[in-house]
Amino acid sequence: MANSSTLSLKLSGDKDVKEMLHDVGLGMTDLRPAMQDTGKYLKGLFSGEVFASRGQIIGEPWPRLSEPYASRKAKFYRKGVFVATGAMQKSFSYAATNSSVTITNTDRKFEHHQLGTRRMPVRTMMKLEDNDARYDMVVTIIERRLAKTIAEKGGA
Repeated sequence: MANSSTLSLKLSGDKDVKEMLHDVGLGMTDLRPAMQDTGKYLKGLFSGEVFASRGQIIGEPWPRLSEPYASRKAKFYRKGVFVATGAMQKSFSYAATNSSVTITNTDRKFEHHQLGTRRMPVRTMMKLEDNDARYDMVVTIIERRLAKTIAEKGGA
């Protein structure tokens, strides 16, 4: 993770991948479509499933709110005690290059939740680790996009 509000994923060995694709006659130097597909998936995961599961889906269950604070929030916010306005969920975005994708959340409160503070426990929203189901999905997304591109260019 580059900093607390950004997650970057770079296709490692991208030079080797591009050389291999070139060697089989595809001449593909821009993997941006695969990176865009990956960004779209991760943005949806972090803004949707992570919030719905309160961090469970990424193996980082969010600590409960204190009873008094949860009661106060419940009176004012109908979207749930962890979602006041939905602004943080809507602040995820992604930017793709030919070999990487960066996921960012620009909400000013995001970093406090992602890292925690003296008064607030950590509530991780962005996490991706090798060999977990979400990482495997990223690999699948990239493989599917490469297969589609190969097929479109007359490959196998």
